[in-house]
Amino acid sequence: MGLIQDEDEWLSILEDRSLSVHTYDEALAEELYNSSSYLKAMKDLTKAIKSFK
Repeated sequence: MGLIQDEDEWLSILEDRSLSVHTYDEALAEELYNSSSYLKAMKDLTKAIKSFK
C-alpha cells in the first residue's frame, strides 16, 4: 500500500509511545510532545490515507 514512507521514524514513534505509557518522567513527556518530526510523520500518513480513498 505504501502508506508509511519512513519505517524507521514510525518504529521510533512506537518505541517512544511505549516509553511514555510506562513512565511518569515529565522531562521525557515534554521531549516527546515537542518532537516535530513525529508530527510530520503523522501528517504524511494522514495525507497518504486521504489520497488512498
